[in-house]
Amino acid sequence: MKRLSTLESFILHNVWNLDYIHDSPYVEELPTPDFVYHYTSRDKAIAITNTLIEAADKGGEDKCGLAFTDYRFLNDSLEYKLGLSFAIDWIGHSDAFPKWLRKDVLALLKGKEDNAEFAPYVLSFCQKGDSTLHWQVYTDKKDGGYALGLDFWKLRDAVEKFNNMAMDEAERMVFHDAPPLIFLPCIYCPPSKDWKRNDDLRRKIENVLGQIFAGVSKYLYDEEIAKEPKFSNCAQWCAARIFQFASLVKSDMFRFEDEWRLVMRPSKIECKNENVYAGKPMITPKSLEIGRCLKRVIVSPHGDRKRLKYLAEFQRRRLNHGVRIENSSSSYNGR
Repeated sequence: MKRLSTLESFILHNVWNLDYIHDSPYVEELPTPDFVYHYTSRDKAIAITNTLIEAADKGGEDKCGLAFTDYRFLNDSLEYKLGLSFAIDWIGHSDAFPKWLRKDVLALLKGKEDNAEFAPYVLSFCQKGDSTLHWQVYTDKKDGGYALGLDFWKLRDAVEKFNNMAMDEAERMVFHDAPPLIFLPCIYCPPSKDWKRNDDLRRKIENVLGQIFAGVSKYLYDEEIAKEPKFSNCAQWCAARIFQFASLVKSDMFRFEDEWRLVMRPSKIECKNENVYAGKPMITPKSLEIGRCLKRVIVSPHGDRKRLKYLAEFQRRRLNHGVRIENSSSSYNGR
């Protein structure tokens, strides 16, 4: 069992309420899924694998194939504002930030929920590989689709490799734990009108935010040093990190989804970054090696299942690496 980072472990145990494998006063080892699944339609799944195959055949660089969505275009438009409300309230009274920085960060956050400047891009997964509800919501009702199963640890390794390549040296000087791309489970919380009355939940969320910025460099606590040109983007970095966190917060009415997310900071989506294809409202980080993480495909219970499986088998041969193909056991019929 590999260990998760401090922030990931804290969220998993204290907010997501997963059990320990071993009793311990510290959050060290936690259960994780073998696979995470991305549910999609037949045509989108074929487009994803075609992209991977064509890039490999031509020696191209697109090792991802899957597209991240601008947070403003996600299914639940309120989830992002919910997370941001936690963060703004916490920063307003937290000692984790020096006063000068707190003021600058709050000025960037307030009223900016729909500002593309800080909009992260999100790719969602589910722990359940054959979920009737996910077949119903995320695949085509007539033509069906697939649950693309990605090896959890291979995906984590791919994220770490991407971050090692993409993180700015200036950012490393300020943050000890601020990767441009994060892979974490969602945090499910009651609506904003309720969470402030829940002392236990409030404490957990505040602690999570504290963990996010526990690695802030000592440079930030000396205003003169921190205002040197190499640290001039400090408030923007902090704001982007908070919006990244906010992308993990969802209403507890969606808890059934058991969702994990890849969340990319917008600073890595500028056109000057050659490692990312940019677009609206989706992007594909072409150097993120997701393609090799694909190890399992579940064929939907509805649509033309014989044709769906034939297509999956054909794409597997073209991909030329081991992918297990299975039929869903769900009773969902597309209605």
